[in-house]
Amino acid sequence: MANHHAPFGFQGTLEHLNERLGTKSTRRWTEQELLRALNDLEHSRATHMRYRDLFAARRRAEKADGLRCPTAGDVEALCRSEWLKEPDEAQHRHPSRRERKRGM
Repeated sequence: MANHHAPFGFQGTLEHLNERLGTKSTRRWTEQELLRALNDLEHSRATHMRYRDLFAARRRAEKADGLRCPTAGDVEALCRSEWLKEPDEAQHRHPSRRERKRGM
């Protein structure tokens, strides 16, 4: 994984930060706004990293139990573009369509 965090791409993340800060994209941020933006960005990155760590731990356990492939729902949840991830969500398997139809 790269050493950057831009959940909506560079421009989308910048626009999101401007919305969160209540600033206009046509002017430079003040030092206080920059610190708030960095804090928000780091908090978002931390939730993504925690989600990935918990997902990886769950997948290791599932592989040991013979579940070799994540479900489409797992992959979709992992790759979803969002500002804050809910790390606890990564600890639970997202059932596949087939599993949902069978009532698992």
